[in-house]
Amino acid sequence: MIVISSIGASSNTSNFYLKTKGEMEEALTGILKSRVYFLRPSFLLGNRSESRPGEQAGKFLMKLVGPLFRGKMKKYRAIEAHTVAKAMIYIANAVEDKHVFESDEIVDILS
Repeated sequence: MIVISSIGASSNTSNFYLKTKGEMEEALTGILKSRVYFLRPSFLLGNRSESRPGEQAGKFLMKLVGPLFRGKMKKYRAIEAHTVAKAMIYIANAVEDKHVFESDEIVDILS
């Protein structure tokens, strides 16, 4: 199983969204053991059918400042939704020992 989670997912955080994602990851890992892979993308870029002005502003900002994110901050760069989809296909077809892929690692496995 390949699951889209979220960057920052952790059952130990006080943020409800990230805590829920972390708990989901732990539950699935407990059930599926090593047959589950989690992708934790950062801000997703791509077209949507609905209009979200705040999200459009976020996309613009992330595209502008993203290249400045280096080192440990690199995983916070925005990522195209189609890149995440391609990584899912790659992971499904190539058995990986790794089971959690942060946003920058999603990009790297396709390089």
